[in-house]
Amino acid sequence: MYTSVLEAIYEHSRGRAKRLAVADEKLSLNYEELWRLIVLKASVLGEGFAISDYVLVECSQDVAFIVKCLACQYAGLISVPVEMQAPLERIWELQRKLGTTSLIGRGDYEIGDKELCSAVQSDAGNRPALEGFPRKDV
Repeated sequence: MYTSVLEAIYEHSRGRAKRLAVADEKLSLNYEELWRLIVLKASVLGEGFAISDYVLVECSQDVAFIVKCLACQYAGLISVPVEMQAPLERIWELQRKLGTTSLIGRGDYEIGDKELCSAVQSDAGNRPALEGFPRKDV
């Protein structure tokens, strides 16, 4: 039995790599592609944050939103979903309460994640090996 969604995705990326994992109207990813995007996005997120930092994530109701939330979890961050086009007052209120200044929104997807998706979905034979699922002994 899996202890988290991340662990299940990692295991599926090894045993069921080519099966469909997530999809929206513009993009579909198999488990291998999903895992690679999670790890790539987490490596970018991990550079600017400390473990257990809160990160506001705009709910874009697409594959990018799923990847961002799971990447936050993989990086040890706490994702806090925020409704799309939330009033600035709401965002400021959450930032004050949580002590964060970060908001990952649709703009990040339009600029960065499409390129990541393209890279992940391109030549599988040239992809670097990525580390496995991090397990914590209790």
